[in-house]
Amino acid sequence: VLYNNLIAVEDNLKKVFKKYDNNNRERIHWWERREGAIWDAVRVAIKKIDNGRITCTKYTEFENLPQYERFLIEFALQINKEQTIYRNSLLNACTISNNLFLETKKCNNETLCKTEYEKYKLWVQRTMSIFNMFTNKLRTVQNDKKFIKKPYNKILIDPVALAYKDLSQTDLKTCLNLYDEACTK
Repeated sequence: VLYNNLIAVEDNLKKVFKKYDNNNRERIHWWERREGAIWDAVRVAIKKIDNGRITCTKYTEFENLPQYERFLIEFALQINKEQTIYRNSLLNACTISNNLFLETKKCNNETLCKTEYEKYKLWVQRTMSIFNMFTNKLRTVQNDKKFIKKPYNKILIDPVALAYKDLSQTDLKTCLNLYDEACTK
């Protein structure tokens, strides 16, 4: 779904900015003409979300990041949030507290432990697939001038790769062992 939405957005942008020699210049002029209205709309949306409190007042740094880089930052943040939720659910399902200080890695409910493990495993596979799709696309566009506004801006291969490294090493092996050792006894 997300990939199809990205393709639809890209197609719509291609319709707005037809292929001409001055394509990049047209995009810059388009942004310059609409910048104020767009940021006002963003501030209104943020104001509503934060109950009248505007938390994002310095948007110039955000504005100078290439679009793909902003998208990947948001994707990495989403991965980290979801990872915590799934991992905690798994660990809670597969851990019993004996007393205040000791926790034993045993299933208090084998079915629940197995269910949470399967959810976590499926989430990791799905997220890795999406991440691989993004990074493959990223490698093809990372030096494309359309995606880099300033010379010092790089697309976030390293930071996102770090997020991927965390994802692929989110104690999956431990969780597999946890499930195998705890739930098969």
